[in-house]
Amino acid sequence: MQGFDARSGPAQVIASGTVISLERNPIEVEYGTKDQKLRVIFRFIDEPGKDDLRVDAKPLDQLTLELTLVNFKNPIGSGTTTAIRIGTLAGHPLYLHYRVHDLGGIDKTLHFTIYQLDRAE
Repeated sequence: MQGFDARSGPAQVIASGTVISLERNPIEVEYGTKDQKLRVIFRFIDEPGKDDLRVDAKPLDQLTLELTLVNFKNPIGSGTTTAIRIGTLAGHPLYLHYRVHDLGGIDKTLHFTIYQLDRAE
């Protein structure tokens, strides 16, 4: 993102935003160069009659992580309470925070931030 710079503690914010899913489709977030692009896919599943939250994480390849968020249907939001480690990019750890809001069981609103720690591993 051109002209964007944000930090939190020992981390650079490398991607952040709000996306509303279109027609209940997954949301894909990408960051990086043409040669090395990190991709996080957010899929949403609502189970009728169930409210227990679940996250199923599945790496699809070295740079792609698919997160299936099950029963994230709270209108005031559900999400991470601490940042979760999702991998490494250019030798630096990557973390993710997200919140999901659901108004009326149609399309989900996703707020997300991806951080890259200053220190390399």
